[in-house]
Amino acid sequence: MGEIPSYNREGSPVLNDRRRDCAHTLEHGAGMIENSMASQGNPANATGRFVMGAQSSPIPMLLIDGTEDHKILTANSSFLRMFGRDDCHIVGQPLATALNTLLDAQKIEYVIERLSLNQPGTWEIDAKRLDGVITSISIVDCPLPVMGLAQPQHVLSFYMPGVEASQTRLSIEELRAAYTHAPGFIATTEGADHRLTFANDSFKKYVGKRQLEGLTVIEAMPETVAQGFIELLDQVFATGIPYHGKSVPYEFPDAETGEWKRNYGDFVYAAVRDANSNIVGLFCEGYDITKQKEAEAAVANLKTQVAHASRVNAMGTMATTLAHELNQPLTAILNFVTGGLRLLEHPGADIDVIRQAMLSIQESSERAASVIRTLRDLTDRRVRASTEFQLKLVVTEALNLVRNGCSVNTILYADIDPDLMIRGDRVQIQQVIINLVRNGCDAVAGVEEQKVYVTAHAMNDEVVVCVRDIGPGVAAESAQDIFTWVNSSKETGMGLGLSICRTIVEAHGGRIWLEDSSNAGSEFRFAIPATSHALS
Repeated sequence: MGEIPSYNREGSPVLNDRRRDCAHTLEHGAGMIENSMASQGNPANATGRFVMGAQSSPIPMLLIDGTEDHKILTANSSFLRMFGRDDCHIVGQPLATALNTLLDAQKIEYVIERLSLNQPGTWEIDAKRLDGVITSISIVDCPLPVMGLAQPQHVLSFYMPGVEASQTRLSIEELRAAYTHAPGFIATTEGADHRLTFANDSFKKYVGKRQLEGLTVIEAMPETVAQGFIELLDQVFATGIPYHGKSVPYEFPDAETGEWKRNYGDFVYAAVRDANSNIVGLFCEGYDITKQKEAEAAVANLKTQVAHASRVNAMGTMATTLAHELNQPLTAILNFVTGGLRLLEHPGADIDVIRQAMLSIQESSERAASVIRTLRDLTDRRVRASTEFQLKLVVTEALNLVRNGCSVNTILYADIDPDLMIRGDRVQIQQVIINLVRNGCDAVAGVEEQKVYVTAHAMNDEVVVCVRDIGPGVAAESAQDIFTWVNSSKETGMGLGLSICRTIVEAHGGRIWLEDSSNAGSEFRFAIPATSHALS
């Protein structure tokens, strides 16, 4: 443990016999990986050569598989030195075993959790060096999809302050052998003016240029000055402290069209030192996350469009409901006011009759206010506390709202025990009932007997609500993923109703399902725990 490596005149590490045997074993394992990938017809068969070349890399690196415990397929010599290993027993062990001397259990769990996302990542984590000092390290994860395997493999690179002194410069030939076909972008510079000595294919593709070696960064990529990259390179070269960049934008002119493009990258700048610990250059490793950022932007845009369309759809339903519901109380108010004014025109008008007219006006006004308040509650996004309420009352209000928007021939019927209580978010539960009943109304719109029934009963520790219609039933292809957000078959639908129902019910700790469906009708049910449940 803690052995200090020695170096030859070329600055390459000199391994003792046991370390040499271990390195040979690891190189043999990398060759097996390459052969395995080639036999599977993987177009990225250069990954095997990359793993073999990485054995001489000054950057500590691991190749792990995609299983749940992420077994180690190979580790390079720099990794073994960083952890003070003097044997190759690490191969085949879970990642947690390899990192237990560097990270505590909580941080190891964090790393494994991030790996499970199968997305490129860069993480800064407090770790313990071999001398016991707590320091911050950067871990770069680059997933490697492998044909024939369900989960990608991962290349992990480690950057730790204080380890750079043991890193040595590789020759250009070694760099080309190790990193030319690496999936992530890699480049090296030399001197304080940051003259590029190597850039792999991924780096050239990322910056949109092919001729880089031999030029300074400013000469090859003058746009980096205004974007602050030269300042970062100067800082790392002067201090030796690695720089970790996450989701950093880089704008550059297209070589063919001249139009400006924007890429996004996660990367690390690390100092490269000679055998005397003098900083002589920089090493850049990272990966292009542009497609990931574009995908995130596309999803965000789609969500915005769906939310807008949903709001427009809801506004149309709300406008119809308001017009119908408010028509009766407003008409009543107008009639009572007209009648009251006529009574006042006669001397000696009956005060009791006028008082009754005024009370009727008040009652109608309260009815109108109640309609507006109910609709406002249904669209209010504020978080509400879980309360106990009478289910029959909520169902009655829901049926009154739906009745105004369905055919006059549709009969809505509820049979619920007045003493049946339920606990949860009253408005959200009512939203579920409204969606299910409205779907029932749509289902019976084309049949002779248009009826929708709502019943409920207590069973074990749950309250089960049933909504049944006598329509044509749900098609088999639709029933398979009926609670998943899909394109609606209805001309005015958004395909969101049942998906929202499931989200609300599951947030209450409940479940929702299609109980029965045939040419005699369909029955949807949802169950909510009878006891108090914290909304998730």
